[in-house]
Amino acid sequence: MPSTQQRQPPAYRLLAGDELGVLRAVEVPAGPKWSEAALAQKWGEADKNKAITCICCTHGSTHSGTREQAQICCVPPASAAPIVAVGRKGRRVDILDAATGASQATMTVAASSSSRTSANQVHIAAVAFVGPAETRPLQLVAAASDGVVSISSCNSNSSSDAGANGSQPEASASGWNVNRYFQAGSNITCMAVDSNGHYAIIGSKGCQPSIWDLSTGTKLWQAKGGKPNRVRLVDKPFTTALALLSVSNSSCSGNQDNRQQVAAAAPAGDGDSDGGEQDAKLAVRFIAGSVFGKLHVYDTAAGRRPQSEVIFGATRVTALAPQGERQAGSWRHSH
Repeated sequence: MPSTQQRQPPAYRLLAGDELGVLRAVEVPAGPKWSEAALAQKWGEADKNKAITCICCTHGSTHSGTREQAQICCVPPASAAPIVAVGRKGRRVDILDAATGASQATMTVAASSSSRTSANQVHIAAVAFVGPAETRPLQLVAAASDGVVSISSCNSNSSSDAGANGSQPEASASGWNVNRYFQAGSNITCMAVDSNGHYAIIGSKGCQPSIWDLSTGTKLWQAKGGKPNRVRLVDKPFTTALALLSVSNSSCSGNQDNRQQVAAAAPAGDGDSDGGEQDAKLAVRFIAGSVFGKLHVYDTAAGRRPQSEVIFGATRVTALAPQGERQAGSWRHSH
């Protein structure tokens, strides 16, 4: 007699990509029984020109690292029709069904107007889904390694805004449109986006973290490095991971006028001051990991320099996932 026992849904479903461009789905049996985790599906053929560099899911958590690291996304089995964005080498972003791997759309992030780097030398450094909200459809924010940040929408009927440089956005199939894009520095390595889709924290090689207004492409805040040590030495800027702790001010609302006031009151500021009243208008707390194995905790309301520093280890920090109370003070490394 055939068994009528139904297969229990897995406790976790992990999507992992690699530098060969192959996306794998690994399922963890209910329990969860991590020791029995097994490969359930594999999508795509090995091709180094399509290397996967970052992953983001509409439902679940994402742990993204540097280009050399495998990218992992955790999708809860109970999620309703989750989709996954897969950033690849060559400015390409694929939108896939997280359950079946079926392709929903393929988009190409616009090239930097000042970049002389060929397309196959540029990769998508970070992707993040935002929304949907009552007045806004589901959006995808993608940052390319050459400094271009694009915002796409899954509403094919909505009107698309021109890019920050005045050029026309690129349309894609299956209801996804690249609405706008702007240049956010260069050599982007990582990104963190607030849940409302108003701000993006950008990390890069050669520049300290900065905060940008996604609706206008305007830089709102620029971090400064830690103060020199006793022999006047400082680390070169090289952020490899970012995590948002909190965004707590009135400018985070959907009111465009409020965000414009923040942009006017909090210029990029390359001077020597640590900030003051103008920084207090943008109260964002975040943590940044560096290639030198250090964690820096920033509070924009308190100034431009890190509020605390934790030496994590001797190697680069590749991923951050805050847990518990997300405050800007009293951080330490627990072994």
